[in-house]
Amino acid sequence: MSSKITGIGLAFPLRVDSAGRSIYASDQELINQSLAIILLQPTKERPFAPEFGVQIERFRYEPNDAILQSLLYEFIVEAIEVWEKRIKVKNVTFETEELPENAIKCIISYQIVGSSTEGTYVFPFYRELNI
Repeated sequence: MSSKITGIGLAFPLRVDSAGRSIYASDQELINQSLAIILLQPTKERPFAPEFGVQIERFRYEPNDAILQSLLYEFIVEAIEVWEKRIKVKNVTFETEELPENAIKCIISYQIVGSSTEGTYVFPFYRELNI
């Protein structure tokens, strides 16, 4: 895959190498880091971009059922379509087997726009248990 499509940017989380230089990411690594930034950012927390992020934090106390997974699907796809123009989401699936009761593994399959390169990003969503 060419960095001309995806670009090159600072790695997330920010870090430096042994010489003290910033570490950069490109290609699929950069896309996955961008997805992490989008999906981990609750909306209304950035003063100059309050609409940035995704509103999935409001589902932390919902039961893990088909309704929750449908809502997660809609909110995740919408946020990616708005904030990450370099990819097209192909599918989002969910896994809960062999995970703690409060965990949902969101598996996002995507294709890089202008390329035949496909990728997958796994986003862990943790619910708060109502005990």
